[in-house]
Amino acid sequence: MIQKRLFLFQLKKLDKLYEDALYGRDIELPKYYSRLAVLELGSWIEECMDELVFYYTLRGRKRLRERANIQYLENLVKNNYGFHYNSNFRRMLKQTIGLVVLERIEKKMDSNLRQGLESALTQTRLERNQHAHKPIHISPKFTSPSVCLSLFNNIYNGLEEYEKQFKKLTRN
Repeated sequence: MIQKRLFLFQLKKLDKLYEDALYGRDIELPKYYSRLAVLELGSWIEECMDELVFYYTLRGRKRLRERANIQYLENLVKNNYGFHYNSNFRRMLKQTIGLVVLERIEKKMDSNLRQGLESALTQTRLERNQHAHKPIHISPKFTSPSVCLSLFNNIYNGLEEYEKQFKKLTRN
């Protein structure tokens, strides 16, 4: 369910373009690739989190069936801006699957994967906010897309662990 291959291809392409631009004539070009990689990673994370929230609530035998509840879920996801672990992702999960189920899932998860996810999300969020809320000419630093690739791996592995736990729940 969580799409990896296409996004990983795009991130690797941005990394190559960034590396090539470092040796080119335009000294500003690497900044654009850096910025684009961070913003793309943030968008991918938000999309995956939304998909995971929908996964458990709209698929399987235990899915939502009443239109009003489905509408509530759609509005919850639509009005969520960001990918911070606690204030965005975990909050959506608490409101959709409940605190009891969420606690059960988190207990069953590999703690290293969850901690890696939380840490990578925090770092990515800080980077993304810097790039999304400041003009490129005053952004203080630019991260190589290869850093985004390493963060991506921790994020993907953590979200995949959530997906695995959701699949177990929907089978029961």
